[in-house]
Amino acid sequence: MGASTAQVIGAGFAPGAYGMYQLQVIVPNTLTANPATQFYVAQNAFISNIVTVPVGTPTLNPGPPPPPPSQTSLTISIDWAAPGAPLSGTATLFGWAIDADTSVSSVTYAIDGASYGPATYGVDRGDVCAAYAGRAGCPNVGWNAILDTTRLSNGSHTLQVTATNSRGARFTVSQAFTVSNDLSANPTKAYIDSPVANSNYRGAVTFWGWAVNVAPSPISSVSVSIDGTARGNATYGMNRADVCAVFPNGAGCPNVGWSFFFDTSTLSNGTHTFSVTATAANGQKITIANPFIVSNFAPDSPVRINFDTDGTARGALSGNANLFGWAIDDVTAIADVSFAIDGVPYTSGYYGVYRQDVCSAFPGRGGCPNVGWTLNVDTTRLADGAHTLAVTAHPAAGQSYTATAPFQVANLATTANPIRMSIDSPGENGPALGGVAAIRGWAISDNASIASVDILVDGISYGTAIYGAPRADVCQIYPGRPDCPNVGWNGSLDTSGLTSGMHMLQITATSTTGQRATSSRSFQVNNDLIGPGRVAIEQPNSGNSYLGTVQFSGWAVHSSLPVTAVSITIDGVPYGSAAYGTPRSNVCALYPGPSCPYVGWTFQLDTTQLADGPHTLGATEIASDGSHYTASAVFNVANFSNTNPMRITVDSPSPSVPYSGAIFVNGWAINDTSPISSVSIAVDGVPQLAPVNYGDARPDVCAAFPGRAGCPNVGWHTTLDTTLFSNGPHTLAVTATTPFGQSSTMTTSFSTAN
Repeated sequence: MGASTAQVIGAGFAPGAYGMYQLQVIVPNTLTANPATQFYVAQNAFISNIVTVPVGTPTLNPGPPPPPPSQTSLTISIDWAAPGAPLSGTATLFGWAIDADTSVSSVTYAIDGASYGPATYGVDRGDVCAAYAGRAGCPNVGWNAILDTTRLSNGSHTLQVTATNSRGARFTVSQAFTVSNDLSANPTKAYIDSPVANSNYRGAVTFWGWAVNVAPSPISSVSVSIDGTARGNATYGMNRADVCAVFPNGAGCPNVGWSFFFDTSTLSNGTHTFSVTATAANGQKITIANPFIVSNFAPDSPVRINFDTDGTARGALSGNANLFGWAIDDVTAIADVSFAIDGVPYTSGYYGVYRQDVCSAFPGRGGCPNVGWTLNVDTTRLADGAHTLAVTAHPAAGQSYTATAPFQVANLATTANPIRMSIDSPGENGPALGGVAAIRGWAISDNASIASVDILVDGISYGTAIYGAPRADVCQIYPGRPDCPNVGWNGSLDTSGLTSGMHMLQITATSTTGQRATSSRSFQVNNDLIGPGRVAIEQPNSGNSYLGTVQFSGWAVHSSLPVTAVSITIDGVPYGSAAYGTPRSNVCALYPGPSCPYVGWTFQLDTTQLADGPHTLGATEIASDGSHYTASAVFNVANFSNTNPMRITVDSPSPSVPYSGAIFVNGWAINDTSPISSVSIAVDGVPQLAPVNYGDARPDVCAAFPGRAGCPNVGWHTTLDTTLFSNGPHTLAVTATTPFGQSSTMTTSFSTAN
């Protein structure tokens, strides 16, 4: 090429070879660049060709071709502290994100397609910016996020990280990872008894299991998901003494069982995954899962379940009710029948009742004639109103089947149960709740005092309300009832632990005679109302009563900004700022923020400046950017406005008798307007550790002071070891306290001679 003499190159083809061949030519690097260099090819003596080829500037040892242009200007990296190593406990996810054209506005992350919210973006990554100089945001282009891997099941998962730039463009990268938590070391433990792994289910079924924390910290929620979709919370609190025999230190024992009522017809036939996440009050949690198979009948079921008309359809039920019916299978015998009310399993049922009438109508069925079922229900444990009974028949072979029937409960203000009660807040169809919400109402019995008022949400216990708030309006309608006028109850509910949507509040009042009744109210939770700031009021307890100078307290945190102040209002009137900065590491373990761990607040209030009766304390957290978040709590002021209504007497010891050794100390205490909740003693101003038992029968006292709360059980007693004191005179102080915080003390003298 470019020379006067041709170069002959032998191809080495065999004689007679024909076909299409490729000829590769190496251009000499001395050839001048030009658009058309003649190239002569002689294939044999008879055929030849002259072609022209372009010749460019020679490039020695060229590199690989450049990559195709990126479809996005965003670049995301997921870094791992130990690539490939399984994650456990609380793990930090981190990486970086940059944009070639503009700035990155946010980074979010998801696990297995489920959003986990925003990551923290803006971490210093000078190493990245050294490689990508001049990018917007440098050097603060790193992201990180804290992942509690105990929320995930052990095994493989996928992390998806999405970056969004200032123009709204998004780009996502994914990375597989493995979770491996030592379940034996996790203080929160859980188990799924049903569904049994890879077993068949159909119709409406009740799944159940247990969850316990051995830290110990009580279980606050058991949430359920199926195939990764949240299905709400399970009902928690079933008696599982078998579990507590293995974990005797478990919080909440023996009531650590959970159940979940589910209609499998909402799923397609085939394999699905049922998972539960048990969360303790201290934030520790665990997630477990079981595969199960949905096999709904198509189209008809061979199982027949009947509810007899004089059972569920006989009208509203009260007291102890007996529900009954029958169940048969056209092809096999029924092995067992289980029961649930509103999704909560009931074990007080029986299958095998003689029902020849059924077998005459359906001859030849397995199990005949003992195919009847019966269920005894204490309806005072249910709220007045509509309920659903689910009866599940389990054939000896084949799929189980569930039938349901509605029934009504009407216990309140009946002969069977003379308790009357109401939920005033949240109101019917009221606004959505968010954060810490105040709840209140009243409860009375026609013939006994109310001993306790319990709070449940979706069947899960949320503690006890404060009972005894003044409700003269109620007692005007129901005069002469025990506890009047102090028949109100108050409590607080932290809705941040609930999912957004509808929930059921249940309030159960129990009298001193053991009668109980439940009132329920649906309410809505909107977690969007909960911002990055949180403020809590721990004292006063909602609905409690106070007198004199008291100290209220709580905590306030913000996830990203310092808290500058906590302002206090009483009944909407500003009362100044609380003292802020008490260490509260327990709070910061759940809600980390820049002010941690000094996020506690206290406030002293002279209640004598307020009128006796209910008041509302407001605590407002103010962050450094001026944003604020408020919580409120209802409390009662009960300063003695006239003569002290409390009477305390010491029967023994006598001031005139010297004592030695262990002596019996006793007396009585009553209050003209409310019951006595506790009695304590002190000697020479030093509190004594020996417990004082209050509640001895003293009909003689109640004959002198008729109609007082607690009668006739107004006596108290304890023992006192006089060898602990020097010989000579001493002063015994006896203090009685009401449920509203009022107290009174009387003193007497005695002497020792050991």
